Amino acid sequence: MADNIFVDIIENIEEIISEWALEKRDSDKYTVNIVKNGLKFSQVDDIVYTPIQKTRTETNTNSDANAEVSPNRHCNAIHSTTFSNNTECAQSHHFKTDRCLKTSYSWSMTSGKTFNSRAGITFKPPHSCVEATVELSKQTSQAETNSHVFEKSRSNALESTIQVNPGKKVTVAMVIEEEDVIAEYKVKYKIEGGVKVLITSNKDRKDTSTKVGHAQNIFEGMKGFRVVEATENRAGYATFENRGVFVCKREVSQSLDFKQEDI
Repeated sequence: MADNIFVDIIENIEEIISEWALEKRDSDKYTVNIVKNGLKFSQVDDIVYTPIQKTRTETNTNSDANAEVSPNRHCNAIHSTTFSNNTECAQSHHFKTDRCLKTSYSWSMTSGKTFNSRAGITFKPPHSCVEATVELSKQTSQAETNSHVFEKSRSNALESTIQVNPGKKVTVAMVIEEEDVIAEYKVKYKIEGGVKVLITSNKDRKDTSTKVGHAQNIFEGMKGFRVVEATENRAGYATFENRGVFVCKREVSQSLDFKQEDI
């Protein structure tokens, strides 16, 4: 992952159109009225993920973008209770718990562009992080300027009868099996379509002109964009690429672990 993390944020596409329309004109002397904004944003192909963590304790950057993004699986005991039997008769105890298993996906952009118009921009986790269809009890989504977070949870109940023999104690631990994935991602976007603007002099309102342009005209020469000119068989367009870090944390399952010992 790059040492210098930066985010080049473009918050308002209308400002970009206005700057293109005015070119070398003084923005204080002219007003730009966007008559038509037909620019369309779309994602080109799927997000490309590159794993950067292979184990929980060691970070290992893999430069092969086609490498499989496989989860790191581990188990944690989050709760335990002990049943002791000091009598001469066997005892039984009923144990029941109900909690939610949680999954969270997050995409944090480290370089690229972001616009106030996000139409056509979607986020899809690696195939290995996608859960089978389950009934969700809760799901939330949050998007900020340079990050996108999706969380969901599902209810899961555990129930068991614990048999404790005389002179023994049984410890019951709730064990959560978890997966985590950390990967770099890159995704390419296309901007196409055209705009029409009306430029009016602030000094003389009768001094007006119309300007028409397309995506390849507006973004030509801008840092981070690649422009493809129109041909007889293809409309012109502009592309840009965003990069960042994807993190998935998922509680896969929960189970009860039993341990019997002498008192």
